[in-house]
Amino acid sequence: MKPLYLSAGGHAVAAIFEPAAEPAKSTAVLIVPPFGWDDQTSYRPRRDWSVALAAAGYPCLRIDLPGTGDSSGDARDDGLVTAWIEAVARGIEALREKRKSRVAVIALGAGGLVTLGSIASGAKVDDLVIWGMPANGRTFVREFKAFGRLEQTQTGEPSADIPDGELRAGGHALTASTLADLSALDPALMLQAGHPQRALVMGRDGSGPNAALVDELRACGTDVSVDPGRGWGAALARPQSTSPTALFDTVNGWLGEAAEGASPGIEFSGADSVEIGEPGSRVREASVVFGGAGQQLYAVVAEPLDAAPIPLTLVLYNAGAIRRIGPNRMWTEAARRWAAAGVSVLRVDIEGIGDAGGDGSIYRESDDPFYRPHLIDQGRAALDLAVRCGLPDSFVLGGLCSGGYWAFQAALADPRVRSVVLLNPRLLFFDPRSESQRELRKLRRLLSPAGLRSADLHKLTFKRAARLGSQLMRPKERCNDSMANALQALSDRGQQVAMAFSGKEPLHEELRAQLTPTEFERLNVGELPYKSHTLKPLKAQQAGHAFLDEAMRQAIEGCSNEENPPCVIRAQSTASRLS
Repeated sequence: MKPLYLSAGGHAVAAIFEPAAEPAKSTAVLIVPPFGWDDQTSYRPRRDWSVALAAAGYPCLRIDLPGTGDSSGDARDDGLVTAWIEAVARGIEALREKRKSRVAVIALGAGGLVTLGSIASGAKVDDLVIWGMPANGRTFVREFKAFGRLEQTQTGEPSADIPDGELRAGGHALTASTLADLSALDPALMLQAGHPQRALVMGRDGSGPNAALVDELRACGTDVSVDPGRGWGAALARPQSTSPTALFDTVNGWLGEAAEGASPGIEFSGADSVEIGEPGSRVREASVVFGGAGQQLYAVVAEPLDAAPIPLTLVLYNAGAIRRIGPNRMWTEAARRWAAAGVSVLRVDIEGIGDAGGDGSIYRESDDPFYRPHLIDQGRAALDLAVRCGLPDSFVLGGLCSGGYWAFQAALADPRVRSVVLLNPRLLFFDPRSESQRELRKLRRLLSPAGLRSADLHKLTFKRAARLGSQLMRPKERCNDSMANALQALSDRGQQVAMAFSGKEPLHEELRAQLTPTEFERLNVGELPYKSHTLKPLKAQQAGHAFLDEAMRQAIEGCSNEENPPCVIRAQSTASRLS
Protein backbone atom coordinates (compact mmCIF):
# COMPACT_ATOMS: atom_id res chain seq x y z
CA MET A 1 0.00 0.00 0.00
CA LYS A 2 1.46 3.35 -1.07
CA PRO A 3 -0.28 6.62 -0.06
CA LEU A 4 0.30 9.51 -2.47
CA TYR A 5 -1.18 12.72 -3.85
CA LEU A 6 -2.07 13.58 -7.44
CA SER A 7 -2.51 17.10 -8.79
CA ALA A 8 -5.72 17.77 -10.72
CA GLY A 9 -7.26 21.12 -11.61
CA GLY A 10 -5.69 22.97 -8.69
CA HIS A 11 -6.61 20.25 -6.17
CA ALA A 12 -4.47 17.77 -4.29
CA VAL A 13 -6.18 14.43 -4.81
CA ALA A 14 -5.46 11.92 -2.04
CA ALA A 15 -4.84 8.45 -3.44
CA ILE A 16 -3.69 5.00 -2.33
CA PHE A 17 -1.99 2.58 -4.69
CA GLU A 18 -2.04 -1.18 -4.18
CA PRO A 19 0.70 -2.91 -6.22
CA ALA A 20 -0.29 -6.13 -7.94
CA ALA A 21 0.85 -9.56 -6.90
CA GLU A 22 2.98 -11.31 -9.49
CA PRO A 23 2.32 -12.16 -12.20
CA ALA A 24 0.59 -8.83 -12.75
CA LYS A 25 -2.29 -8.51 -15.19
CA SER A 26 -2.17 -6.12 -18.14
CA THR A 27 -5.11 -4.14 -16.71
CA ALA A 28 -4.72 -1.46 -14.05
CA VAL A 29 -7.82 -0.43 -12.06
CA LEU A 30 -9.06 2.89 -10.68
CA ILE A 31 -11.77 2.83 -7.96
CA VAL A 32 -14.01 5.94 -7.90
CA PRO A 33 -16.07 6.53 -4.73
CA PRO A 34 -19.70 7.54 -4.35
CA PHE A 35 -20.59 10.78 -2.56
CA GLY A 36 -21.59 11.68 0.99
CA TRP A 37 -22.78 9.05 3.43
CA ASP A 38 -22.24 6.34 0.80
CA ASP A 39 -18.59 7.39 0.55
CA GLN A 40 -18.24 7.25 4.33
CA THR A 41 -19.84 3.82 4.76
CA SER A 42 -18.28 2.11 1.72
CA TYR A 43 -14.68 3.06 2.49
CA ARG A 44 -13.58 -0.21 4.11
CA PRO A 45 -15.24 -2.35 1.39
CA ARG A 46 -13.45 -0.25 -1.26
CA ARG A 47 -10.18 -0.81 0.56
CA ASP A 48 -10.89 -4.54 0.74
CA TRP A 49 -11.79 -4.52 -2.96
CA SER A 50 -8.50 -2.88 -3.91
CA VAL A 51 -6.60 -5.47 -1.85
CA ALA A 52 -8.54 -8.29 -3.56
CA LEU A 53 -7.82 -6.81 -6.99
CA ALA A 54 -4.11 -6.51 -6.21
CA ALA A 55 -4.01 -10.09 -4.96
CA ALA A 56 -5.58 -11.18 -8.27
CA GLY A 57 -2.83 -9.36 -10.21
CA TYR A 58 -4.53 -6.03 -10.92
CA PRO A 59 -2.59 -2.93 -9.76
CA CYS A 60 -5.20 -0.68 -8.19
CA LEU A 61 -5.47 3.04 -7.46
CA ARG A 62 -8.29 4.53 -5.37
CA ILE A 63 -8.90 8.22 -4.82
CA ASP A 64 -10.85 10.70 -2.71
CA LEU A 65 -12.71 13.27 -4.81
CA PRO A 66 -11.88 16.97 -4.19
CA GLY A 67 -13.75 18.40 -1.23
CA THR A 68 -14.12 14.91 0.29
CA GLY A 69 -12.00 12.54 2.36
CA ASP A 70 -8.31 13.45 2.54
CA SER A 71 -8.28 15.48 -0.69
CA SER A 72 -8.06 19.26 -0.72
CA GLY A 73 -11.09 21.48 -1.11
CA ASP A 74 -14.41 21.96 0.59
CA ALA A 75 -17.97 20.86 -0.08
CA ARG A 76 -18.93 24.49 -0.74
CA ASP A 77 -16.27 25.17 -3.37
CA ASP A 78 -17.44 26.46 -6.73
CA GLY A 79 -16.93 24.12 -9.67
CA LEU A 80 -16.84 21.04 -7.47
CA VAL A 81 -18.35 18.68 -10.06
CA THR A 82 -15.80 19.82 -12.64
CA ALA A 83 -13.06 19.17 -10.08
CA TRP A 84 -14.40 15.63 -9.53
CA ILE A 85 -14.38 14.94 -13.28
CA GLU A 86 -10.81 16.25 -13.55
CA ALA A 87 -9.69 14.16 -10.57
CA VAL A 88 -11.03 10.95 -12.11
CA ALA A 89 -9.44 11.85 -15.45
CA ARG A 90 -6.11 12.44 -13.67
CA GLY A 91 -6.33 9.03 -11.98
CA ILE A 92 -6.96 7.37 -15.35
CA GLU A 93 -4.10 9.32 -16.91
CA ALA A 94 -1.76 8.38 -14.06
CA LEU A 95 -2.41 4.68 -14.71
CA ARG A 96 -2.02 5.21 -18.47
CA GLU A 97 1.39 6.78 -17.82
CA LYS A 98 2.53 3.44 -16.43
CA ARG A 99 2.07 1.95 -19.93
CA LYS A 100 -0.42 -0.67 -18.89
CA SER A 101 -2.19 -2.01 -21.94
CA ARG A 102 -5.63 -1.52 -20.38
CA VAL A 103 -7.19 0.78 -17.77
CA ALA A 104 -10.39 -0.18 -15.98
CA VAL A 105 -12.54 2.00 -13.74
CA ILE A 106 -14.81 0.69 -10.99
CA ALA A 107 -17.27 3.44 -10.05
CA LEU A 108 -19.83 3.32 -7.23
CA GLY A 109 -23.07 5.33 -7.04
CA ALA A 110 -22.74 8.91 -8.23
CA GLY A 111 -19.09 8.16 -8.97
CA GLY A 112 -20.39 6.46 -12.11
CA LEU A 113 -21.84 9.74 -13.39
CA VAL A 114 -18.56 11.52 -12.64
CA THR A 115 -16.61 8.80 -14.48
CA LEU A 116 -18.84 9.13 -17.55
CA GLY A 117 -18.11 12.85 -17.41
CA SER A 118 -14.37 12.11 -17.40
CA ILE A 119 -14.70 9.78 -20.39
CA ALA A 120 -16.73 12.43 -22.20
CA SER A 121 -13.93 14.93 -21.53
CA GLY A 122 -11.41 12.67 -23.25
CA ALA A 123 -10.23 10.16 -20.62
CA LYS A 124 -9.65 6.77 -22.28
CA VAL A 125 -11.21 3.86 -20.38
CA ASP A 126 -11.10 0.33 -21.72
CA ASP A 127 -13.23 -1.44 -19.11
CA LEU A 128 -15.89 0.33 -17.03
CA VAL A 129 -17.66 -1.23 -14.04
CA ILE A 130 -20.66 0.79 -12.85
CA TRP A 131 -22.31 -0.30 -9.60
CA GLY A 132 -25.52 1.26 -8.31
CA MET A 133 -25.30 4.41 -10.43
CA PRO A 134 -28.39 6.67 -10.46
CA ALA A 135 -30.09 6.97 -13.84
CA ASN A 136 -28.81 10.54 -14.21
CA GLY A 137 -27.81 13.55 -12.14
CA ARG A 138 -31.40 14.64 -11.54
CA THR A 139 -32.22 11.22 -10.08
CA PHE A 140 -29.23 11.45 -7.74
CA VAL A 141 -30.38 14.89 -6.52
CA ARG A 142 -33.90 13.55 -5.86
CA GLU A 143 -32.49 10.60 -3.89
CA PHE A 144 -30.20 12.88 -1.89
CA LYS A 145 -33.09 15.22 -1.12
CA ALA A 146 -35.33 12.37 0.05
CA PHE A 147 -32.57 11.02 2.30
CA GLY A 148 -32.11 14.48 3.78
CA ARG A 149 -35.81 14.91 4.55
CA LEU A 150 -35.96 11.54 6.31
CA GLU A 151 -32.89 12.40 8.33
CA GLN A 152 -34.30 15.74 9.45
CA THR A 153 -37.31 13.98 10.96
CA GLN A 154 -34.97 11.64 12.84
CA THR A 155 -32.57 14.27 14.19
CA GLY A 156 -35.06 17.08 14.74
CA GLU A 157 -33.11 19.51 12.53
CA PRO A 158 -35.60 22.09 11.20
CA SER A 159 -35.50 22.86 7.50
CA ALA A 160 -35.26 26.56 8.41
CA ASP A 161 -31.65 25.89 9.44
CA ILE A 162 -30.71 25.03 5.84
CA PRO A 163 -29.88 27.87 3.42
CA ASP A 164 -32.11 28.27 0.40
CA GLY A 165 -31.03 26.09 -2.49
CA GLU A 166 -28.76 23.83 -0.42
CA LEU A 167 -29.42 20.17 0.31
CA ARG A 168 -28.04 18.15 3.22
CA ALA A 169 -28.05 14.44 3.90
CA GLY A 170 -25.85 12.14 5.95
CA GLY A 171 -24.10 15.16 7.39
CA HIS A 172 -22.96 16.27 3.93
CA ALA A 173 -24.03 19.37 2.00
CA LEU A 174 -24.54 20.14 -1.67
CA THR A 175 -24.72 23.81 -2.64
CA ALA A 176 -27.13 25.20 -5.22
CA SER A 177 -24.35 25.49 -7.84
CA THR A 178 -23.17 21.91 -7.22
CA LEU A 179 -26.75 20.65 -7.44
CA ALA A 180 -27.17 22.44 -10.78
CA ASP A 181 -23.96 20.90 -12.13
CA LEU A 182 -24.94 17.43 -10.89
CA SER A 183 -28.40 17.73 -12.44
CA ALA A 184 -26.77 18.42 -15.80
CA LEU A 185 -24.98 15.04 -15.81
CA ASP A 186 -26.88 13.06 -18.47
CA PRO A 187 -25.41 9.67 -19.42
CA ALA A 188 -26.99 9.75 -22.90
CA LEU A 189 -25.29 13.04 -23.75
CA MET A 190 -21.97 12.11 -22.13
CA LEU A 191 -21.78 8.80 -23.99
CA GLN A 192 -22.16 10.61 -27.30
CA ALA A 193 -18.85 12.34 -26.54
CA GLY A 194 -16.97 9.22 -25.45
CA HIS A 195 -17.52 5.67 -24.29
CA PRO A 196 -15.58 2.65 -22.95
CA GLN A 197 -14.80 -0.44 -24.99
CA ARG A 198 -16.45 -2.75 -22.46
CA ALA A 199 -18.84 -2.15 -19.58
CA LEU A 200 -20.24 -4.19 -16.71
CA VAL A 201 -23.40 -2.49 -15.42
CA MET A 202 -24.58 -3.68 -12.00
CA GLY A 203 -27.78 -2.82 -10.18
CA ARG A 204 -28.43 -2.65 -6.45
CA ASP A 205 -29.17 -5.90 -4.63
CA GLY A 206 -30.98 -7.57 -7.48
CA SER A 207 -33.07 -4.62 -8.61
CA GLY A 208 -31.29 -4.83 -11.92
CA PRO A 209 -29.14 -2.31 -13.79
CA ASN A 210 -30.62 0.72 -15.44
CA ALA A 211 -32.04 -0.54 -18.75
CA ALA A 212 -31.74 2.86 -20.46
CA LEU A 213 -28.04 3.06 -19.59
CA VAL A 214 -27.44 -0.44 -20.96
CA ASP A 215 -29.21 0.49 -24.22
CA GLU A 216 -27.26 3.76 -24.51
CA LEU A 217 -23.93 1.99 -24.01
CA ARG A 218 -24.77 -0.64 -26.59
CA ALA A 219 -25.96 1.99 -29.05
CA CYS A 220 -22.54 3.64 -29.00
CA GLY A 221 -20.72 0.35 -29.61
CA THR A 222 -19.75 -0.69 -26.08
CA ASP A 223 -19.70 -4.40 -25.31
CA VAL A 224 -22.06 -4.55 -22.28
CA SER A 225 -22.53 -7.18 -19.58
CA VAL A 226 -25.05 -6.88 -16.73
CA ASP A 227 -25.26 -8.15 -13.17
CA PRO A 228 -27.82 -7.68 -10.36
CA GLY A 229 -25.16 -6.16 -8.10
CA ARG A 230 -26.00 -7.98 -4.89
CA GLY A 231 -24.29 -6.67 -1.75
CA TRP A 232 -24.99 -2.97 -2.21
CA GLY A 233 -27.06 -2.55 0.96
CA ALA A 234 -24.67 -4.49 3.17
CA ALA A 235 -21.68 -2.56 1.82
CA LEU A 236 -23.20 0.90 2.25
CA ALA A 237 -25.67 0.66 5.12
CA ARG A 238 -23.30 1.84 7.88
CA PRO A 239 -19.57 2.27 8.50
CA GLN A 240 -19.35 -1.31 9.87
CA SER A 241 -20.04 -2.49 6.32
CA THR A 242 -19.79 -5.97 4.84
CA SER A 243 -17.44 -6.34 1.89
CA PRO A 244 -19.28 -8.08 -0.99
CA THR A 245 -16.63 -10.70 -1.73
CA ALA A 246 -18.87 -12.63 -4.13
CA LEU A 247 -19.28 -9.48 -6.20
CA PHE A 248 -15.50 -8.94 -6.09
CA ASP A 249 -15.10 -12.37 -7.68
CA THR A 250 -17.70 -11.54 -10.34
CA VAL A 251 -15.91 -8.32 -11.32
CA ASN A 252 -12.48 -9.97 -11.25
CA GLY A 253 -13.76 -12.66 -13.59
CA TRP A 254 -15.19 -10.07 -15.98
CA LEU A 255 -11.96 -8.06 -15.98
CA GLY A 256 -10.05 -11.26 -16.68
CA GLU A 257 -11.94 -11.80 -19.93
CA ALA A 258 -9.88 -8.99 -21.51
CA ALA A 259 -6.82 -8.77 -19.27
CA GLU A 260 -3.63 -10.63 -20.09
CA GLY A 261 -1.20 -12.05 -17.57
CA ALA A 262 2.56 -11.92 -17.25
CA SER A 263 2.71 -8.14 -17.52
CA PRO A 264 5.54 -6.48 -15.56
CA GLY A 265 4.32 -4.96 -12.32
CA ILE A 266 4.31 -1.18 -11.97
CA GLU A 267 5.71 1.07 -9.30
CA PHE A 268 3.51 4.08 -8.77
CA SER A 269 5.17 7.42 -8.07
CA GLY A 270 3.44 10.43 -6.61
CA ALA A 271 3.96 13.19 -4.08
CA ASP A 272 4.37 11.82 -0.54
CA SER A 273 3.17 15.09 0.95
CA VAL A 274 1.17 18.09 -0.19
CA GLU A 275 0.74 21.75 0.71
CA ILE A 276 -2.87 22.79 1.31
CA GLY A 277 -4.33 26.23 1.95
CA GLU A 278 -3.82 29.82 0.95
CA PRO A 279 -0.56 31.74 1.58
CA GLY A 280 -0.41 32.69 5.24
CA SER A 281 -2.40 29.65 6.36
CA ARG A 282 -0.69 26.81 4.50
CA VAL A 283 -0.30 23.37 6.02
CA ARG A 284 1.61 20.30 4.91
CA GLU A 285 -0.13 16.93 4.98
CA ALA A 286 1.43 13.50 4.65
CA SER A 287 -0.04 10.02 4.98
CA VAL A 288 1.99 7.59 7.07
CA VAL A 289 1.78 3.82 7.40
CA PHE A 290 3.18 2.77 10.79
CA GLY A 291 3.16 -0.11 13.23
CA GLY A 292 1.73 -0.21 16.72
CA ALA A 293 0.71 -2.93 19.17
CA GLY A 294 1.28 -5.64 16.60
CA GLN A 295 -0.76 -4.06 13.80
CA GLN A 296 -0.21 -1.93 10.70
CA LEU A 297 -1.87 1.42 11.38
CA TYR A 298 -2.44 4.54 9.29
CA ALA A 299 -2.32 8.26 10.00
CA VAL A 300 -2.48 11.58 8.22
CA VAL A 301 -0.14 14.19 9.69
CA ALA A 302 -0.85 17.90 9.22
CA GLU A 303 1.85 20.44 10.13
CA PRO A 304 1.93 24.24 10.02
CA LEU A 305 3.96 25.91 7.31
CA ASP A 306 3.21 29.61 7.89
CA ALA A 307 2.08 29.88 11.53
CA ALA A 308 4.47 29.91 14.47
CA PRO A 309 4.56 26.37 15.91
CA ILE A 310 2.71 25.74 19.19
CA PRO A 311 4.21 23.06 21.48
CA LEU A 312 1.17 20.79 21.33
CA THR A 313 0.13 17.89 19.11
CA LEU A 314 -3.55 17.13 18.56
CA VAL A 315 -4.41 13.47 17.92
CA LEU A 316 -7.87 12.63 16.54
CA TYR A 317 -9.04 9.02 16.62
CA ASN A 318 -11.60 7.17 14.51
CA ALA A 319 -15.23 7.94 15.23
CA GLY A 320 -16.32 4.34 15.67
CA ALA A 321 -15.77 2.62 12.31
CA ILE A 322 -15.56 5.91 10.39
CA ARG A 323 -12.10 6.42 8.96
CA ARG A 324 -9.68 9.16 9.92
CA ILE A 325 -11.69 11.93 8.22
CA GLY A 326 -14.04 11.82 11.22
CA PRO A 327 -17.82 12.12 11.26
CA ASN A 328 -18.95 14.12 8.23
CA ARG A 329 -15.28 14.98 7.54
CA MET A 330 -15.05 16.99 10.77
CA TRP A 331 -11.56 15.72 11.64
CA THR A 332 -10.16 16.72 8.25
CA GLU A 333 -11.53 20.23 8.69
CA ALA A 334 -10.39 20.55 12.32
CA ALA A 335 -6.90 19.23 11.53
CA ARG A 336 -6.34 21.76 8.77
CA ARG A 337 -7.76 24.60 10.83
CA TRP A 338 -5.51 23.91 13.81
CA ALA A 339 -2.43 23.13 11.71
CA ALA A 340 -2.91 26.51 10.02
CA ALA A 341 -2.95 28.02 13.52
CA GLY A 342 0.35 26.34 14.51
CA VAL A 343 -0.68 22.98 16.05
CA SER A 344 0.48 19.73 14.46
CA VAL A 345 -2.35 17.20 14.09
CA LEU A 346 -2.54 13.44 13.55
CA ARG A 347 -5.70 11.76 12.29
CA VAL A 348 -5.48 8.04 13.04
CA ASP A 349 -6.94 4.78 11.74
CA ILE A 350 -7.06 2.02 14.36
CA GLU A 351 -7.08 -1.72 13.55
CA GLY A 352 -9.69 -2.88 11.05
CA ILE A 353 -10.84 0.68 10.26
CA GLY A 354 -10.01 2.89 7.29
CA ASP A 355 -6.63 1.85 5.91
CA ALA A 356 -5.30 0.12 9.02
CA GLY A 357 -4.60 -3.59 8.82
CA GLY A 358 -6.67 -6.20 10.56
CA ASP A 359 -10.12 -7.69 10.26
CA GLY A 360 -12.82 -5.04 9.97
CA SER A 361 -15.61 -7.61 10.08
CA ILE A 362 -15.29 -7.89 13.89
CA TYR A 363 -17.16 -4.58 14.25
CA ARG A 364 -20.30 -5.65 12.36
CA GLU A 365 -22.28 -7.61 14.92
CA SER A 366 -21.45 -5.83 18.16
CA ASP A 367 -19.82 -2.68 19.53
CA ASP A 368 -17.79 -4.67 22.06
CA PRO A 369 -14.74 -5.09 19.77
CA PHE A 370 -14.27 -1.31 19.73
CA TYR A 371 -13.38 -1.51 23.42
CA ARG A 372 -10.68 -4.18 23.41
CA PRO A 373 -7.57 -3.22 25.44
CA HIS A 374 -5.06 -3.61 22.61
CA LEU A 375 -6.80 -0.82 20.68
CA ILE A 376 -5.85 1.57 23.49
CA ASP A 377 -2.23 0.51 22.97
CA GLN A 378 -2.60 1.23 19.26
CA GLY A 379 -3.98 4.66 20.11
CA ARG A 380 -0.92 5.32 22.25
CA ALA A 381 1.31 4.18 19.37
CA ALA A 382 0.13 7.26 17.49
CA LEU A 383 1.74 9.38 20.23
CA ASP A 384 5.02 7.57 19.71
CA LEU A 385 4.68 8.15 15.96
CA ALA A 386 4.34 11.88 16.61
CA VAL A 387 7.55 11.87 18.62
CA ARG A 388 9.38 10.00 15.84
CA CYS A 389 8.11 12.64 13.42
CA GLY A 390 9.70 15.35 15.55
CA LEU A 391 6.36 16.75 16.71
CA PRO A 392 5.72 18.13 20.22
CA ASP A 393 5.35 15.42 22.86
CA SER A 394 2.60 17.22 24.76
CA PHE A 395 -0.75 15.94 23.51
CA VAL A 396 -4.41 16.78 23.23
CA LEU A 397 -6.47 13.71 22.30
CA GLY A 398 -9.89 13.88 20.70
CA GLY A 399 -12.50 11.39 19.60
CA LEU A 400 -16.18 10.69 19.07
CA CYS A 401 -17.89 7.55 20.38
CA SER A 402 -15.27 4.78 20.82
CA GLY A 403 -12.61 7.27 19.72
CA GLY A 404 -13.42 9.15 22.90
CA TYR A 405 -12.95 5.97 24.91
CA TRP A 406 -9.50 5.37 23.38
CA ALA A 407 -8.55 9.00 24.09
CA PHE A 408 -9.71 8.83 27.72
CA GLN A 409 -7.96 5.54 28.42
CA ALA A 410 -4.75 6.74 26.74
CA ALA A 411 -4.78 9.81 28.98
CA LEU A 412 -5.04 7.60 32.06
CA ALA A 413 -2.05 5.55 30.88
CA ASP A 414 0.16 8.29 29.46
CA PRO A 415 1.25 11.45 31.34
CA ARG A 416 2.23 13.09 28.05
CA VAL A 417 -1.47 13.74 27.45
CA ARG A 418 -2.40 17.26 28.53
CA SER A 419 -6.12 17.07 27.85
CA VAL A 420 -8.84 15.02 26.17
CA VAL A 421 -11.85 16.22 24.19
CA LEU A 422 -14.66 13.68 23.98
CA LEU A 423 -17.72 14.09 21.75
CA ASN A 424 -20.60 11.72 22.51
CA PRO A 425 -18.46 9.06 24.19
CA ARG A 426 -20.46 5.90 24.88
CA LEU A 427 -18.19 4.57 27.62
CA LEU A 428 -15.20 5.63 29.70
CA PHE A 429 -14.70 2.11 31.07
CA PHE A 430 -15.75 -1.01 29.22
CA ASP A 431 -18.29 -3.33 30.82
CA PRO A 432 -20.00 -5.91 28.58
CA ARG A 433 -23.18 -5.44 30.64
CA SER A 434 -23.38 -1.71 29.97
CA GLU A 435 -25.68 -1.78 26.95
CA SER A 436 -28.12 -4.28 28.46
CA GLN A 437 -28.27 -2.20 31.65
CA ARG A 438 -29.00 0.89 29.58
CA GLU A 439 -31.75 -0.91 27.70
CA LEU A 440 -33.16 -2.08 31.00
CA ARG A 441 -33.31 1.48 32.31
CA LYS A 442 -35.19 2.51 29.16
CA LEU A 443 -37.64 -0.35 29.65
CA ARG A 444 -38.27 0.60 33.27
CA ARG A 445 -38.97 4.17 32.16
CA LEU A 446 -41.35 3.00 29.44
CA LEU A 447 -43.29 0.90 31.93
CA SER A 448 -43.64 3.80 34.35
CA PRO A 449 -46.93 5.78 34.37
CA ALA A 450 -45.28 8.60 32.39
CA GLY A 451 -43.68 6.17 29.95
CA LEU A 452 -46.96 4.39 29.23
CA ARG A 453 -48.35 7.72 28.08
CA SER A 454 -45.34 8.62 25.90
CA ALA A 455 -44.89 8.13 22.19
CA ASP A 456 -41.68 6.21 22.87
CA LEU A 457 -43.74 3.17 23.89
CA HIS A 458 -44.60 2.60 20.24
CA LYS A 459 -40.88 2.11 19.49
CA LEU A 460 -40.73 -0.89 21.85
CA THR A 461 -40.63 -4.03 19.73
CA PHE A 462 -41.76 -7.42 21.03
CA LYS A 463 -38.29 -8.88 20.46
CA ARG A 464 -36.63 -6.13 22.45
CA ALA A 465 -39.17 -6.39 25.25
CA ALA A 466 -38.73 -10.17 25.45
CA ARG A 467 -34.97 -9.84 25.56
CA LEU A 468 -35.06 -7.38 28.41
CA GLY A 469 -38.07 -8.64 30.31
CA SER A 470 -36.11 -11.42 32.01
CA GLN A 471 -33.83 -8.79 33.52
CA LEU A 472 -36.58 -6.48 34.69
CA MET A 473 -36.90 -7.91 38.20
CA ARG A 474 -33.17 -7.94 38.86
CA PRO A 475 -32.06 -5.48 41.54
CA LYS A 476 -30.31 -2.35 40.36
CA GLU A 477 -26.56 -2.83 40.43
CA ARG A 478 -24.51 -0.62 42.67
CA CYS A 479 -22.67 2.06 40.70
CA ASN A 480 -18.93 1.51 40.72
CA ASP A 481 -16.48 4.28 41.46
CA SER A 482 -14.26 3.80 38.41
CA MET A 483 -15.32 6.97 36.61
CA ALA A 484 -15.12 9.17 39.68
CA ASN A 485 -11.69 7.80 40.65
CA ALA A 486 -10.33 8.13 37.13
CA LEU A 487 -11.58 11.68 36.70
CA GLN A 488 -10.06 12.60 40.04
CA ALA A 489 -6.73 11.01 39.05
CA LEU A 490 -6.62 13.00 35.82
CA SER A 491 -7.47 16.19 37.70
CA ASP A 492 -4.73 15.54 40.26
CA ARG A 493 -2.21 15.19 37.42
CA GLY A 494 -3.38 18.41 35.78
CA GLN A 495 -4.95 16.65 32.77
CA GLN A 496 -8.10 18.34 31.53
CA VAL A 497 -11.24 16.47 30.45
CA ALA A 498 -13.88 18.06 28.23
CA MET A 499 -17.01 16.17 27.16
CA ALA A 500 -19.95 17.22 25.02
CA PHE A 501 -23.16 15.26 24.45
CA SER A 502 -26.08 15.29 22.02
CA GLY A 503 -29.64 14.55 23.01
CA LYS A 504 -30.03 11.81 25.62
CA GLU A 505 -26.63 10.15 25.39
CA PRO A 506 -26.54 7.43 28.08
CA LEU A 507 -23.09 8.29 29.48
CA HIS A 508 -24.25 11.82 30.19
CA GLU A 509 -27.05 10.43 32.33
CA GLU A 510 -24.69 7.99 34.07
CA LEU A 511 -22.18 10.70 34.92
CA ARG A 512 -24.92 12.68 36.61
CA ALA A 513 -26.04 9.58 38.53
CA GLN A 514 -22.65 8.29 39.58
CA LEU A 515 -20.85 11.53 40.44
CA THR A 516 -21.62 13.82 43.31
CA PRO A 517 -22.98 17.24 42.31
CA THR A 518 -19.62 18.74 43.21
CA GLU A 519 -17.72 16.20 41.09
CA PHE A 520 -20.03 16.74 38.14
CA GLU A 521 -19.76 20.52 38.35
CA ARG A 522 -15.98 20.26 38.14
CA LEU A 523 -16.29 18.56 34.76
CA ASN A 524 -16.23 20.55 31.55
CA VAL A 525 -19.46 19.17 30.06
CA GLY A 526 -21.14 20.76 27.06
CA GLU A 527 -24.30 20.08 25.11
CA LEU A 528 -24.58 19.62 21.35
CA PRO A 529 -27.81 20.45 19.48
CA TYR A 530 -30.14 17.79 18.07
CA LYS A 531 -30.21 14.07 18.76
CA SER A 532 -27.56 12.87 16.33
CA HIS A 533 -24.79 10.68 17.71
CA THR A 534 -22.51 11.32 14.72
CA LEU A 535 -23.40 15.03 14.48
CA LYS A 536 -25.08 14.97 11.09
CA PRO A 537 -26.96 18.31 11.37
CA LEU A 538 -24.71 21.20 10.38
CA LYS A 539 -25.40 23.08 13.62
CA ALA A 540 -24.34 20.00 15.59
CA GLN A 541 -21.11 19.89 13.59
CA GLN A 542 -20.53 23.60 14.19
CA ALA A 543 -21.11 23.12 17.91
CA GLY A 544 -18.68 20.18 17.93
CA HIS A 545 -16.03 22.28 16.21
CA ALA A 546 -16.61 25.14 18.64
CA PHE A 547 -16.31 22.81 21.65
CA LEU A 548 -13.05 21.34 20.33
CA ASP A 549 -11.70 24.82 19.58
CA GLU A 550 -12.43 26.08 23.08
CA ALA A 551 -10.75 23.03 24.62
CA MET A 552 -7.73 23.60 22.39
CA ARG A 553 -7.55 27.26 23.41
CA GLN A 554 -7.56 26.24 27.07
CA ALA A 555 -4.80 23.70 26.44
CA ILE A 556 -2.71 26.29 24.58
CA GLU A 557 -3.27 28.82 27.35
CA GLY A 558 -2.07 26.27 29.89
CA CYS A 559 0.94 25.60 27.69
CA SER A 560 1.87 29.27 27.50
CA ASN A 561 1.81 29.55 31.30
CA GLU A 562 4.55 26.96 31.63
CA GLU A 563 8.24 27.47 31.13
CA ASN A 564 8.56 25.07 28.21
CA PRO A 565 11.10 25.76 25.47
CA PRO A 566 9.53 26.41 22.08
CA CYS A 567 9.12 23.36 19.86
CA VAL A 568 10.86 23.65 16.51
CA ILE A 569 9.03 21.85 13.69
CA ARG A 570 11.17 21.18 10.67
CA ALA A 571 9.76 22.00 7.26
CA GLN A 572 10.51 18.76 5.44
CA SER A 573 7.72 16.26 4.98
CA THR A 574 6.82 13.78 7.69
CA ALA A 575 7.10 10.91 5.21
CA SER A 576 10.69 11.94 4.42
CA ARG A 577 11.58 12.04 8.10
CA LEU A 578 10.33 8.50 8.62
CA SER A 579 12.05 7.05 5.55
